[in-house]
Amino acid sequence: MHGSGDALKTADQLGIFIFDQDSAGQNVIRHSIRLKAYREAQQLIEYLNLLKSKQNWSQAEVNQFVNRYVDLNTQVNKIDGADAGTSAYTRLSAVGLERLKRATADLLSRDAANR
Repeated sequence: MHGSGDALKTADQLGIFIFDQDSAGQNVIRHSIRLKAYREAQQLIEYLNLLKSKQNWSQAEVNQFVNRYVDLNTQVNKIDGADAGTSAYTRLSAVGLERLKRATADLLSRDAANR
């Protein structure tokens, strides 16, 4: 595939890779910020599942823990009746997600240290 670099100029809502050319004209594949976000979200989910298991928490207790740090209330925006919609997390913040990640890691670390 010949990279045009268009993804660097025009947003692709579903793109996780950018096909481009380096300064020598060689085709390269670059990772998008979307791929980084997917990876970080998956890691956080794995940490939360591990914490749930180690603390023997119910799903409600995990939800309560998460809600201390982030607001996951969403609004679904639709263009028309046939549109499945796009979720908008208007009150979600990077700071809140980072605090959740650190709090989860702290609890996992304490649990490991207490063995």
